Amino acid sequence: FPKSTLWHGATPGRPHSILNALDPKTHARFRKAMDSGFTEKAVQMQDPILQKNVALFIAQLEKLTLKDTNGAVVNIVRWFSFVGFDLVGDLGFGEPFGCLKNSELHPWISTIFASLRAATLRVSLKFYPSMSWLFGLTIPKSVMQKQIQHWQLAVEKMNRRLNSEQERPDLISMIKRDEEGIKGITLAELHATASVLIIAGSETTVSVLSGTTNYLVKTPQKLATLTSEVRSSFGNEGGMSITALKDLPYLNAVIQEGLRLCNPT
Repeated sequence: FPKSTLWHGATPGRPHSILNALDPKTHARFRKAMDSGFTEKAVQMQDPILQKNVALFIAQLEKLTLKDTNGAVVNIVRWFSFVGFDLVGDLGFGEPFGCLKNSELHPWISTIFASLRAATLRVSLKFYPSMSWLFGLTIPKSVMQKQIQHWQLAVEKMNRRLNSEQERPDLISMIKRDEEGIKGITLAELHATASVLIIAGSETTVSVLSGTTNYLVKTPQKLATLTSEVRSSFGNEGGMSITALKDLPYLNAVIQEGLRLCNPT
């Protein structure tokens, strides 16, 4: 069944993104243009980018634990957010947001959450046309401004990545472009997709990681089994890669169960 245009429709005056391209042919064009960035070969090429961010994530957690000889209490959800947003920034825009390095969320992130609030309220009111006039009264102008700001920042960051001369195997370098919108996606559509990419690629990952970690710490036996499999398979952290990790049956079972129990969609 087709998705509802009320809930999933594009923002008036803006191009479609892969999230709200509801026409089957248009959505298929988006998917085909972006598929090359998500193939097994592409993911393997992106492994160094993943390794770099994960290594910094682990290093920062180690610093926190060493500060207190009796152990440290760490808000792991917050740190999952740091690595999630940095990975999306590095893979999608050519540079991380600096969350891990600075141990805090980038100011843009708060802008994103505020823009989501505005978008949710705006879409919800579509289901009550006779009350749509309330939209301007119920949502503070500052929140609406955050939504506009999020769009502008996404466009600026995407343009900076496209204009850079660096060659790196990130998602953007593999997306097929076509300004006629026939065999690829246009620049405007890429801008629209960029604004949702950061949300779809980060918060969903953080949700699954947080939920899965919660289930693991509440079932020590399962955590011990997982720990044993990983540590017995690698002599050190340097041997861990996407290719190697995909061959660990228990790890992959944990990931699949985490996705089932903590479905991010």
